[in-house]
Amino acid sequence: MRGWDGMPSMPICVAPALVGAILCKGVFLMRDQHIRNLVRAAVLAAVSLLLMLPMFEIPMSFFAPWLKLDFSTIPVLLAGFALGPVWGIAVQGVKSLLHWPVGTTQGVGEIADFLVGCAMMLPAALIYMRGRTRKNALIGLCVGVACMVPVAMLTNYFLLIPFFEFIMGVQVVENMATYITMAVLPFNLIKGVAVGGLTFLLYRYVRRFLHDAREIK
Repeated sequence: MRGWDGMPSMPICVAPALVGAILCKGVFLMRDQHIRNLVRAAVLAAVSLLLMLPMFEIPMSFFAPWLKLDFSTIPVLLAGFALGPVWGIAVQGVKSLLHWPVGTTQGVGEIADFLVGCAMMLPAALIYMRGRTRKNALIGLCVGVACMVPVAMLTNYFLLIPFFEFIMGVQVVENMATYITMAVLPFNLIKGVAVGGLTFLLYRYVRRFLHDAREIK
């Protein structure tokens, strides 16, 4: 059987075989990429959990005795930048879930940590996804801090402080409005700037591990 140019045409059975081989290769590549992302997310979740240990916390007792600065949101932001916001949520969720059994708030603190962490990571990652540049990373982190602070204020007002007062049976905060504006607000601004700044500096050094060919320009 010959084609229009007089050359032998491809047997009918060869074309489907080639298409099948190409599709299979694509499936294997996609599966390999998913596995790589899963491993990277697992490593970031483990580092995030490790950063929640007391030895890595900085007491901020001049705001309130129980407020401590930790850097466990940095791996969450790195996951959001390199792997996407869904993976960032996954890393934050795994970190909060694994910390639940060893926490002292019966899961309430972990829920608040999940909400606050995602509030910072999601806008930062979504803005960065629009164009993987250092400028977008910086803008995204700034927007993330601006979103995180009000969420932290709301979780303290409606979740954390009411829970502690219910468990202890005493009034933990005498004036909630003063506590929120004079302690929670500045504390989370400091935390957001510190976490965002370190994430911005670290990302350029860990990006080769976190993804294959994407770079900050």
